[in-house]
Amino acid sequence: MKQDTFLILVKQHLENMSKQKMKDCLLDMAEHIPEDKKQDFLQLLQNSLNLNQEESIDASYKPRMSDQLVEEKRNELISWLDGMEEQELYLEADGHEEYLEDYWQSEGDWVWEYSDSMGIGTKLEMAYGFAKDCVNDRRYEAALDILDRILAVEIWVETEWDDMTIGIDDLKAENIVKIDLTELALTTLYAAYLACDKEKRAADLYTYFGYSFFQNIRVEEMRRIGREELPEENAFWDDWIELLSSKEGNLETRLLKEAILFAKGADGLADMARRSYLKHPALYLEALKEYEMNHEYEKMVALGTEAINAIDKKYRIRGDIALKTSFAQYYLGHMEEMKKMWYEVYVSDMSEVNFLRLFLEDEMAIEYGMKGKDISRPVLKGNNFIDNPQELKENLLDKTTDTYMAFLSGEYEKVKKVCVDPANSLGWSGKFIGSGVRIFLLYLYNQECLKKPINKIADEVAYSFRFSKNEEFYFFEKSPAKNGGATETFWMAFCRWRNYFPMSENEKNKYLHWLEEIIDKRTKAIVGGQFRNHYGSVAMLILALGEVKESLGYQNAKQELKEKYKKMFPRHSSFHGAMREYS
Repeated sequence: MKQDTFLILVKQHLENMSKQKMKDCLLDMAEHIPEDKKQDFLQLLQNSLNLNQEESIDASYKPRMSDQLVEEKRNELISWLDGMEEQELYLEADGHEEYLEDYWQSEGDWVWEYSDSMGIGTKLEMAYGFAKDCVNDRRYEAALDILDRILAVEIWVETEWDDMTIGIDDLKAENIVKIDLTELALTTLYAAYLACDKEKRAADLYTYFGYSFFQNIRVEEMRRIGREELPEENAFWDDWIELLSSKEGNLETRLLKEAILFAKGADGLADMARRSYLKHPALYLEALKEYEMNHEYEKMVALGTEAINAIDKKYRIRGDIALKTSFAQYYLGHMEEMKKMWYEVYVSDMSEVNFLRLFLEDEMAIEYGMKGKDISRPVLKGNNFIDNPQELKENLLDKTTDTYMAFLSGEYEKVKKVCVDPANSLGWSGKFIGSGVRIFLLYLYNQECLKKPINKIADEVAYSFRFSKNEEFYFFEKSPAKNGGATETFWMAFCRWRNYFPMSENEKNKYLHWLEEIIDKRTKAIVGGQFRNHYGSVAMLILALGEVKESLGYQNAKQELKEKYKKMFPRHSSFHGAMREYS
């Protein structure tokens, strides 16, 4: 048979065969290949495989635009974008004050209404669209030339008053452009990754995070952009992690955590925490969270204990780490170690909730709670604001927290002196007196069940203490508070704490008399002055005072106070309605 006839028949048979039949045929042929021809047969298979891969790659990456088109379009767009810097292109804006709720308020919000007669927004969208086409065509340098200019654009805005400029994020906010800023950020990172030298990638990508809308971008998500897989990824992640670990800041901490977790997992977070905890102690906490998700409690205890010993006690993050470690100790049944860790929580984060936690159980209260009371409280001096990254915030108490902590330490007279009643008992906003009256009322209330007015006060104090029914209040698991909310849990903790800081009967009577005077003056000022917005708050204080007195043995005190103020203000129906709300 002639060769050409043979090949035609072979082709016809192949066209009528399925892939599986072809495989079976080749395997059958392989069984009959002579020994001296086997190597040639294997080489033939390998050559066919390489050819298929090359054809697949070429089809996938085949350019869709000519070099000339890309160059001409790139130059046109860059010339147009550069023209904005020379104020050849601009927007126009009219401004006015907008009063959303109350026209008679002293100042409204200033609102700008923009007009785009030159079609700048549409042209920017076209420029971005072409940049994405360049990315898909693997022309990363051309794409980046355009993307960089879009990111940096500052468009001149002419107004009737002072002229101004706005950038791409404001253009998006004002609906002048309809570009997805998250996609813009990821496309830029992807193009920069592939356009830059591998030695400079990490540093170059980091510069883009100076733009505000990059603040929440996850770097690994750039991998889903474009048609080409990112080369030398392992080297990049090592460089990226090294760069971020040398810097401080909330953004850098987030990026570092995400990078390590993506590239190296939870164990990688723990290793990096050991090396960079002076700048990034939060990595310890993030590693603990990852271990917790996998229920690796032994690892949590080991790492958390290591972190507590390494990190300076002055940082609040140490308290967060100690609290997270205490979870693991509880689940492992290490109750004594858990109590010790709760003490370390308070040492590094002297808050009301962390102090109350130490009084949930008698032995712990004696060993750790009373010891915690004697620790000197570091107070933030004056109005100084220390702009440290969140993970390097120091355990410095503001005035309100320090006053609350003084109360919880039994320094009642000191707190009473802070409760200065302003002239005419008005102007409580921004003063501690309102908080002080509430916490003294709570202390003097001598019943387990919280009735409506005193329950409302407990709600407010629990909120002030940043109190919630946190999972670390394990001692409540078999108590009524288990099925309650934050207020019930707070009240149980508060009552247990109160057992260790008692008042004498004389002291109770003294503070009760003081509260009666303060609440009476406040009521006369508010209701007498017809400050209707505050009727509810004074009604709550009056009736809560009545409940406190009744809990201390003063029969019918609540009703007597109601009658007293009804007679005092007989024509104030709104005030009477507020009183009924809390009856």
